Amino acid sequence: MKDITGHSLIAAERQRQITVEGWSESHDDFHGAVVLERAAECYMYATCSAGAPPSRWPFSPEWWKPKDRQRNLERAGALYQAAADVAGRAGDHQRREQLLGGVTSCAWLLDGLISAATVSTNRLEYCYSWNGEDFKSGTFDSVKAALDDAVTDNDSEHSHVYIGQVERPSNSLFFPDAGDVIEHMDNQACDYGGEYAEDYPDVSDEAKAELNELLSSLLDSWCRKHGISPSFYQVSNVKEYPLPAMTK
Repeated sequence: MKDITGHSLIAAERQRQITVEGWSESHDDFHGAVVLERAAECYMYATCSAGAPPSRWPFSPEWWKPKDRQRNLERAGALYQAAADVAGRAGDHQRREQLLGGVTSCAWLLDGLISAATVSTNRLEYCYSWNGEDFKSGTFDSVKAALDDAVTDNDSEHSHVYIGQVERPSNSLFFPDAGDVIEHMDNQACDYGGEYAEDYPDVSDEAKAELNELLSSLLDSWCRKHGISPSFYQVSNVKEYPLPAMTK
């Protein structure tokens, strides 16, 4: 069974639009790349599954059918692909490449959602220390395994060992949020424009929430793509365990 990816979900949605909705090449060419791109943008930035269509929605209101975040991104990616195909048939290859960038962006965001949804329940890990503070770097999948290793490693006649549970952080713990990005933009703008840039950027609460969601999905996809994950951890629930007496 092939792994599900953002690109495969977009390809499946594009095929559905063609076979079920009847969005043929002539249909897409009639609307044009600009209209299809605007529709893609509306779905890409949709943050809810109901409500009136945004002002940029280029079709009739009854055609605005947002769902959950994943379905919205699938539709957005498929619409970007349709727009890119229209541009390609028109011979505008530079525009086609730009629109394919929209497909890739949606795929990355989808990859982040897939990763978050398919992460298996974290397996418990344990590590041990002789003094309850300086824990060894090795980890074990059970308290018994940690105890067994401590017994083998006990060359200093320790009578007790401290075993704790490993708590590994997720990448998202270290992501900037919308407030961080907006503050950075504000500082950069003030350096550039002084008092004339005091109201920049003027962002609504809805826009901040949207940016938070986009940042989380995009950064998660980026970390997943490049294999970035913390190798460090903290230790909690530390308990003291007796060790068998060493034979002389």
